[in-house]
Amino acid sequence: MNLWQQVLLGASGGLLVELVDFYKRVTAWRQARQVQPSDDSHRFRSYFDVGPDFAVALTRALLGAAAAAAFGAGEQAEGVAGLLAVGACAPVLLAQLGQTPAVLESGTPGTAVPAPPERSAETEGSTVHGQ
Repeated sequence: MNLWQQVLLGASGGLLVELVDFYKRVTAWRQARQVQPSDDSHRFRSYFDVGPDFAVALTRALLGAAAAAAFGAGEQAEGVAGLLAVGACAPVLLAQLGQTPAVLESGTPGTAVPAPPERSAETEGSTVHGQ
């Protein structure tokens, strides 16, 4: 699969999540209007904020595209469903990458690398002067 196809599928996955969110809000808006149809607080604009909603959708599409390109290039995700899923999960996946601890020096998962011992000024002086 070409890179542009991976990018398009990832962006589509991100937008798919936004479409589901949009559906939930339209449903909530409809239900509120059915309960009190004459109430002005149940106007469409009270359930949607076009600027921020558009910004979130654009961000999800970009994150989805980037994640799908990265996972597709590394052959970690393949096929339409795999790349759509990566695109849909992109914000969570990329946030997890930012929280991953550095590779441990010991190479053993689950073990902490001890901090180097602190050296006092006296020890530093004796080492430098050869004492």
